[in-house]
Amino acid sequence: MKKVLGVILAVALVFNFGVFTANAADTDAMATISAVTANPGEKVDVYIGIEGVGGIKTLSFFDFSYDDAVLTIVEDECAWLIYGKIKDIDFENNASIITFDDNTAYSGNILKLVFQVSEDAEAGNYPISCKAKGTRMVNETETEITVSDANGVINIGAQVTDKTISGEVTSFLSETDVVTLILTSVENSEVSYSAEVTGNSAEYSFENIEAGEYTLSVLKNKHVTRTYQITVTDEDVTQDVKIHPLGDVNGDDRVNTIDTARANAHARGVASVSGYEFECLDVNGDGRINTVDVARVNAHARGVSSLW
Repeated sequence: MKKVLGVILAVALVFNFGVFTANAADTDAMATISAVTANPGEKVDVYIGIEGVGGIKTLSFFDFSYDDAVLTIVEDECAWLIYGKIKDIDFENNASIITFDDNTAYSGNILKLVFQVSEDAEAGNYPISCKAKGTRMVNETETEITVSDANGVINIGAQVTDKTISGEVTSFLSETDVVTLILTSVENSEVSYSAEVTGNSAEYSFENIEAGEYTLSVLKNKHVTRTYQITVTDEDVTQDVKIHPLGDVNGDDRVNTIDTARANAHARGVASVSGYEFECLDVNGDGRINTVDVARVNAHARGVSSLW
């Protein structure tokens, strides 16, 4: 049996960069739920968060789903992780809400849910998921944005192996913004592990990994999400990862005339870009690189209007 817990979260974020920065928020934000391990009879903390946000006025989580035959929420130990004018977790009516007096900028974990695992729980992965949506203000008009669904997992009594995925994470801009790494099984599309690190050059590690195919997603505020395909067999895996700020096609920590030229060449059909480079230059997230993207990259390079 699946139990649904609607979690509604209203968050007002700072929005003061003008028209170009408003459009930069067109790239979707990502909602996250942590992946954790537990044994039968234990309590475990599960964290809900948001990454890649920019210019968001309201944010809602809803249709929160988990297996209540195995997992029970410990109501008096659940808690909001950020300050709000109104904070309420109404388990009886399957809804929770937080509001703020002022606009608030935030990226990271928002809510902690505590689950009690039943004593007779069978070993396996128990998915936790929810949907999310949001709005932002653009020129005093509230418009909808797309926020990804969130998927996490409680891994109960899983077989322990000695395989490890590890490496170095390279990112840019703020040294204190969190970099989130999410490892998803290709076989069943379930989140297997997640981790958070800080610093523009940081080490990460996932331990006790079962053999199989995985997708590693790397996220950070104001950066373009990047994915890596990883195969785990009978040896440890070393996978260094690197993510670029929006508009930085070559990952040199700058958006300058080089990036403008690359965007312009693609828009004119002279020299195309693809893959992650394409995503970095598609600054409004519409699946195309055209004169709109060129103008915005050029405006950032000239210091006229920031992409971030």
